[in-house]
Amino acid sequence: MNSDTPLFDVIQQVSQRFPTKTAVVSDGLSLTYSALMKQVAVVSQVLDKHTLYGHVALVSDCPISNIVVAVACARSNRTFIPCNPQLKLHQLDKMMTHCDVSMVIVDDACFDHSASFSGEVWQLSSAVPVELSLLSAAKSQPKSPPSSPYLITLSSGSTGAPKPIAVTQACKLARAHQTQALYQLSESDVVLCASPFFHSLGQRLCFVALTLGATLVCQRRFNPKQWIELVSEFRVTFVISVASHLYVLKHHLIAALNKLSSLRHLVCSSAPVDTHFKHQIYQSLGCEISEIYGATEVAIATHLSLQASESKMATVGAACSNVELNILDDNLRPVPSGELGQIAVKSPLAFVEYYRALDQTCSAWSGGYFLTGDLGWMDQQGFVTYVGRIKDVIIVGGVMFTLKT
Repeated sequence: MNSDTPLFDVIQQVSQRFPTKTAVVSDGLSLTYSALMKQVAVVSQVLDKHTLYGHVALVSDCPISNIVVAVACARSNRTFIPCNPQLKLHQLDKMMTHCDVSMVIVDDACFDHSASFSGEVWQLSSAVPVELSLLSAAKSQPKSPPSSPYLITLSSGSTGAPKPIAVTQACKLARAHQTQALYQLSESDVVLCASPFFHSLGQRLCFVALTLGATLVCQRRFNPKQWIELVSEFRVTFVISVASHLYVLKHHLIAALNKLSSLRHLVCSSAPVDTHFKHQIYQSLGCEISEIYGATEVAIATHLSLQASESKMATVGAACSNVELNILDDNLRPVPSGELGQIAVKSPLAFVEYYRALDQTCSAWSGGYFLTGDLGWMDQQGFVTYVGRIKDVIIVGGVMFTLKT
């Protein structure tokens, strides 16, 4: 295996094992693994012809376009920056300048976003990038060396300005393996993704499926009724949903239980779910229910299986395998069990850096632990209770108050 492109190598091997199997379904379009890799080859050929362009940005909300360009960048050893097409033009320009973007790929719906960019711009002809048209060329940058980050994800900015979180191909592959092992996934699974690719969860689900040989079903924009129909039509077996989606889905889930019989495991991510709601979905659905806690910088840090840990339902679980947790005081010293402090995570799946932000990168760590900026406490069994963002919580006389924004 070529150690420079480990993520691509695994996906390529999977496509050789399952060439006629459906790899991705989205917007009524279905691609086999063979067809997907043909699309990847088209984009890769374009990238390989322009060796001076190392950082490639994509402005598109099309799941298949994001997957194809992401895998092509992995194959050609480029750094990929998936962009939120809902950002304002000045926000995109600022982000692209900071991330040293030298080539932009846009689709028809997002074409105006590239108007003021001075680098290389290609336009996708449709939902699948079969044909690309060169529009302009003015800025260049050397091709990324093997040690460079593969993917730069802009954080949500919950702790201030969005941070460019850089990870390698090896890290992305290891994160996919973490999820596969945690939920015992295989090529027979059908994975539903309702999160955009510029979100770390969207990336995780895509790579989890494609590095296994499973089928990935993508929802371009979350819609609860369509979510139910997709699970039913494609016999989805595995889902990781953000908490906000689950709350919207609540009544739809209960009203459509007959359409959800294929579900084997439902996982909640990105924000804690209240205990009462956990009980409701646990009692209603006939599948395994789990909750995870983590961050884009360190992937999944804790896991809670409701079946195995009903008495811990108020927590977000205990540390995953090979992950260490600590609760730190204001001076970044560990506190005893049961005391409140900042949640800190030591993980082999940690990010490389905040791109071009050395001070931010250095300040995010203490003693090998990533400082999440989250407040919580850990019991003697190692289960963590999440309280909130440190900046949103104040304590007066031993009483906590959450600041509403």
